[in-house]
Amino acid sequence: MSTQMRIFKTDLIYEQFAPMYLYQAASGSSWTVASAEEGVSLMEATDVMQASGIEQHAILPQLQVVQQKLREVTEEIRQLRDELSRRPLVSTINLHDLGADSPCVKLPIPVVLHETEEEALARWPETRAYGIGSTLAEAISNLKQNIIMLFFDLKSREPELLGSFAVDTLRVLETHLQLSR
Repeated sequence: MSTQMRIFKTDLIYEQFAPMYLYQAASGSSWTVASAEEGVSLMEATDVMQASGIEQHAILPQLQVVQQKLREVTEEIRQLRDELSRRPLVSTINLHDLGADSPCVKLPIPVVLHETEEEALARWPETRAYGIGSTLAEAISNLKQNIIMLFFDLKSREPELLGSFAVDTLRVLETHLQLSR
């Protein structure tokens, strides 16, 4: 013996979630919700029920509340994704060479990388040296050039004429770099 079913689809749960079916056994009086692959809107299901003379049951107002909550959650997820996409990706690497014969790297240089959709930044926090570019490769290349220029600039000056920050920076540079022989 088969039971006839009235079935209405609704997209109460949308986007990443499966839509829902509302169904009622011909002999029954209560509506049941089940997941489905695709659906129509709750308004369409309500319109079909009204046009068919089917009485709307207590579940529909509850489903409308669920639909509103899901819209709010979906909007919140979208906002969080947007916010995360604007935050930089941060990672670290060690530089083992500067791409030049002089100075040579004797101790790896710790570099912090920041990448956004618009630009990339490579920086060596101990020396405050940095490089900026449209890609990480460009930012790292610019950082290497800046490290070389900073090293030679500080090495060319009389130590007595350097301020305390410059002396500390030169000490860090000399710990990590040496002139080629």
